Amino acid sequence: MILQSDLYPIGHVQKTHGIKGELSIFLTSDFDSLDFEYLVFEMDGILVPFFIQEWRFKTAETALIKFERVEDEIAGKDFVGKTIYVPKESMPASDDDVIDIQFYTGYRIEDAVLGEIGEIKGVDDTTENVLFQVMHKGNIILIPAVDEWIVEIDDTSKVMKVQMPEGLLNINEEE
Repeated sequence: MILQSDLYPIGHVQKTHGIKGELSIFLTSDFDSLDFEYLVFEMDGILVPFFIQEWRFKTAETALIKFERVEDEIAGKDFVGKTIYVPKESMPASDDDVIDIQFYTGYRIEDAVLGEIGEIKGVDDTTENVLFQVMHKGNIILIPAVDEWIVEIDDTSKVMKVQMPEGLLNINEEE
């Protein structure tokens, strides 16, 4: 049985390509190749592996991929918009063993003083300062992804324990 906690999101399916079931995918992580035997998708609430028949890069971030048993455009449409996952153990090791910051999407942030802050819903790495997008009290707040603030990371329970500067959460609150 495949568990969500054993998977790492690497992108999503953008659209079908052609009439033979090929899919255009967007990759959020850098890959020199797609050397995976299979990719995993959530289909009707169940995590299902789909074995790769062939693939080719279009750009640095997009690729065309064909899965076994996905024979036409109609079957391919079931994948459009879905997140693509790979087993964490099959992720290629980076040169410096630094985990892609997107890996922490879905983790809960707990502050040493304030307790649970919320769940990381995304990562904004478009600026020089990388920010976690955290759901806190019904709103998305931005928390800088600063190594010095991270006390502990528990991959099993998907919890990131931090010690943030006092007052950081109050910055966006109205008085």
